[in-house]
Amino acid sequence: MSLRKILHTTAKILFNIAVILFALVMLANIITTDESVANLLTDQVFKGSLREPVSYSTGLEPVRYKTWYSSTEDVLDGNGEIAWLAQAEGSVLLKNDGNALPLSSGEKVSLFGVTAYDPMYSQDGAGNSKINDPNAYNGSTEANRRQYFYDEFERVGLDMNETLSNWYNSPAGMNYWRMDYVGFNGQSDSPRYRGYSSNNNGALPALTEARWSEIGESNMDRGNYGSGTTAVYITGRMSNESADLNAEGAGSCGTNYNNDGVKGSTDYLAFTADEIDLLSNLRNNYEKVIVIFNQANPPQADLPEILEQYADAALWIGYPGSDGIRAVADILVGTVNPSGGLSAMWYASRNANPSTQNFATNTNANNNVVNVEGMYVGYRYAETRYEDVLLGSVGAGTYDYGTQVSYPFGYGLSYSSGFTYSDVEIVPDEDPEKNYYSGGLMASNINKLDAESEVEAYTGNYGKAVPIEERRATGTQPGDCDDLILRVTVTNATEANGGVAGKEIVQVYLQQPEGPDDESHGVQKPSVQLVGYGKTDILQPGASQTVEIKIDANKWFAAYDAYKQNGDGTQGGYVLSAGDYRLAVARNSHEAVNSIYKATHTGELPAAFDEEYGAGSGDNVVTVNVSQARSNSYSYWTQGTTDDVHNLFSDLDPNMDAGGSDKVTYFSRYDWETTAALNNGRIGQLATSVSGDSAAQTAEFNRMNQIYTADIDVFEAYFDVEFDDTAYTYGRNSGNADFEDLQLANLVGVEYDPARGASEEDVQRWADLVAKMSEQDFRTLYTQGRRRTMAIESITKPATDDQNASNGLEWAFGLGNSDKADDGFDDKISTNGFVNRFGQDDEIAFSTGYPCEGIRAATFNDEIAYLVGQAIGEDALWSGASGLYGFGLGMQRNPYHGRMGEFYSDDSFLTGRYGGYEVKGAQSKGLYVYNKHFVLNDQETRRNTYASWLDEQTFRQIYLRPFEMAIEIGDAMNVMIAFNKIGGCWGGSNYNLMTRWLRGEAGMAGFAVSDWYSSDNENIGYGMLAGTDLLDGVSAPCLSIGNDPRYDNCLVKSATRLLYTVANSNAMNFLGEDSRLHTYDPDWYVWRTNLVTATSVVFGLCCAFLVGTTVWTAVVNVRFRKTGKKRKR
Repeated sequence: MSLRKILHTTAKILFNIAVILFALVMLANIITTDESVANLLTDQVFKGSLREPVSYSTGLEPVRYKTWYSSTEDVLDGNGEIAWLAQAEGSVLLKNDGNALPLSSGEKVSLFGVTAYDPMYSQDGAGNSKINDPNAYNGSTEANRRQYFYDEFERVGLDMNETLSNWYNSPAGMNYWRMDYVGFNGQSDSPRYRGYSSNNNGALPALTEARWSEIGESNMDRGNYGSGTTAVYITGRMSNESADLNAEGAGSCGTNYNNDGVKGSTDYLAFTADEIDLLSNLRNNYEKVIVIFNQANPPQADLPEILEQYADAALWIGYPGSDGIRAVADILVGTVNPSGGLSAMWYASRNANPSTQNFATNTNANNNVVNVEGMYVGYRYAETRYEDVLLGSVGAGTYDYGTQVSYPFGYGLSYSSGFTYSDVEIVPDEDPEKNYYSGGLMASNINKLDAESEVEAYTGNYGKAVPIEERRATGTQPGDCDDLILRVTVTNATEANGGVAGKEIVQVYLQQPEGPDDESHGVQKPSVQLVGYGKTDILQPGASQTVEIKIDANKWFAAYDAYKQNGDGTQGGYVLSAGDYRLAVARNSHEAVNSIYKATHTGELPAAFDEEYGAGSGDNVVTVNVSQARSNSYSYWTQGTTDDVHNLFSDLDPNMDAGGSDKVTYFSRYDWETTAALNNGRIGQLATSVSGDSAAQTAEFNRMNQIYTADIDVFEAYFDVEFDDTAYTYGRNSGNADFEDLQLANLVGVEYDPARGASEEDVQRWADLVAKMSEQDFRTLYTQGRRRTMAIESITKPATDDQNASNGLEWAFGLGNSDKADDGFDDKISTNGFVNRFGQDDEIAFSTGYPCEGIRAATFNDEIAYLVGQAIGEDALWSGASGLYGFGLGMQRNPYHGRMGEFYSDDSFLTGRYGGYEVKGAQSKGLYVYNKHFVLNDQETRRNTYASWLDEQTFRQIYLRPFEMAIEIGDAMNVMIAFNKIGGCWGGSNYNLMTRWLRGEAGMAGFAVSDWYSSDNENIGYGMLAGTDLLDGVSAPCLSIGNDPRYDNCLVKSATRLLYTVANSNAMNFLGEDSRLHTYDPDWYVWRTNLVTATSVVFGLCCAFLVGTTVWTAVVNVRFRKTGKKRKR
């Protein structure tokens, strides 16, 4: 074969290869230049960030949000003390017979239990905290701040049993440890880290415990630590995101290191046979037995009975985070006197809880969760059933409080022998605003100072155009006022000699009178509801303190009546019934019921009267009389622009469908025997097959595709709304010299909403700024919301990073952590963090992990709430986070909920009040908070698809109320929307929820983000119409920019809310009005361009080679034809 032929054949082969390669590269280029795909690759594959700031000008760079600290070590020390304080005041002493606690210095202690050596620091998933531990992260040396029970008990002077400790930390003992790690990822070969190599989020660690015989007496050093000494037993349960706890089978339980699995009981919150075996032997072999519960979810057992058999003292510590174990040790030896109160009622069994019948059922083909318990969530059910039995009410049935309840809401003991209450009085509040409402942008941040002038340069106008004083009722009599002050004198009644100094929680419970229409309209008023609390200082024995507690009578005295006729064509509203409102000062919910009964009844107490948790006293009850005139003039006060409150959520109640009045049998105190009858051993109707008409009517709003004019017409018709249809031109101010100097920094501290005090000029300036954004800017902003907001160069908006945690940040302070991303965590750090400016040489460390929300709420201390919020804000300042996916304002509706560690309480007041002050603290440091999960995220089972159904009174007073309070108290800027549907459609697509209630009534000024963006319900297209502003994801297939001007105008509102939030956050630290932002594309964009160029060159060369050899062959062929010579082959 000739050279020409070889070359020509080679050219054809190369050409064919080049064609295929070129086609593949061009196809890849087309795919990867699609914005959604490019963003996904950047975020998930190449681990880069889009449009990061490169440089800023040298203009004024004010530090608007200042720090308390000077280094990351300083941050850890200071915030660690705040975490310690929260644990110290939140731990709850459940039992202390014979003053078994505190322990004496030098007392001999044997520490038992797998959890004692393998602690539950935090829950798994979004609520977890990372614990600083040497070599815990891919072998890198880090700050060592991990606490162990044994070490801390030894630190406070207890004589610890080392032999027993050695067994639990030996291979034999570690066989009982759980496999799943939470909070740290050990890669070391050391036995200390064995079993922590992977995270099984979504699977529960197995329930394993070493029996007495499995430990062996030789490993207990019984000679030195035998009879006459103390045993401390620590038990625990792990909970996590995406999995509810098992109650009827092993199900999703994981394994421990040796794959033992569950031995005995399959109820995850009940004691196992192994645990009872160990407790029984401890009781028989030690002088004192102390039990500590290291879990967020309360045990489901007759706990007083079990502890009566096996323990002298018991303590609930929840999840203690990174610094809480030290506080537990301090409590054991009396350095700290416990003063926490249970933040939820502890029922004696799973089936005693009123929500169990309709919680996390796995046989529900219709995916419906119906809240048949209605207003009787948590403690409200047990206390109301109990009171109605005392009263002999019609239909009360039988109810044995002592067998159904382990501990009431608010219950907790202390080392002080007793506190007394006296001089209880109720008076009008002379200065209502100072006692409750916050005021100011980002919760009145006082640190927003100009770096040079040191004067307060940025102040917001908070509240309504009409002053609060003109909106809220005042008067000389308490019954005429919206705002009241309850005063009570608290005395530490222990003896002056030998007594113990301590703190006392003062809880205030309300009982409402029955209104004339309550029974016929289905209005439910529980026997008592928490409406206020306070906490004393440390009182020495014999000392007293007068505590003043704010009572918001406007909000809590009224009840929502969904059948009230308003005379203007609307239905529903809050009703303040005329009559006597009783306020009881009590130590827990049960004592409050008893006190009110004694205040209103004389003579012999009924046989059903249960005084185990407080006999109560009529002297601790005050009465507020509301006249009929006051009732007639009453108006519910809202933080937002809407004061005309009426039904918005009738479509969530199947009983308000046409002809649907008997679909759901909600609990009613007018007939407990019927409505709360047992059904297969559980309380109430099994209603999983029940849904409302809106399930079909709004199904269209869950459709995962783009929306157009006809779709918007349907949406407008369903929600009875008309959107602005004025044509909007994106980027119309771009390039306009009049607006060249208008940047986001110019609008720091400027309101955009007239309802919050914005002038016409303010409103126009915001409109002018947004009009500089191009259509591409809008797409960039809305399609990249995965824990961040994107940089927008045209208006000098910096990129912001958000953290996904309710109990502390997961990010590291030290530099270089992005190089360690293969540990499976998102532990990058932002360029905005103070560590990048002041702590480049600091040791690698992760921020403080705080006790779980239930423990923090158990402090009943607003000052601690505010401190914890500020501390988390400091963590954000140093790590570079500007937003926090938290705090959890959902209800602890059922103890088997997997995210119990992220929620405060089963009470809406405590949740809203405590959460509001944590929000206020965090936002005072420039960390905007996304309160979550908005709303009705009551379970993890089928969380992406289930639909919640309930009556409007319950929805407003139980589930929406905490979000409302957080906005009023802390100016809470944002919410994260839950996965689930409310009624027929995803909550983020419900206009009545997202706009009419959240903005119109509650007055939220910031923006709403989806939960992790999935393909189940979360249509961000309809969401944008409803009032959702951002998706927590990296693509938006149903974002519908340019399809209809009504849609575009909704996007403009969303952009304004988002930019306003960022403008008043810590993201603007070091950015002045003269600063300019420059952005760049990710590095792999260059590789993509170079690959296309190189492939094109290769393809061109191959084409040229083929053309050349083809021409050569053709010329030769022509020459031979002309000469007639035969070609050589």
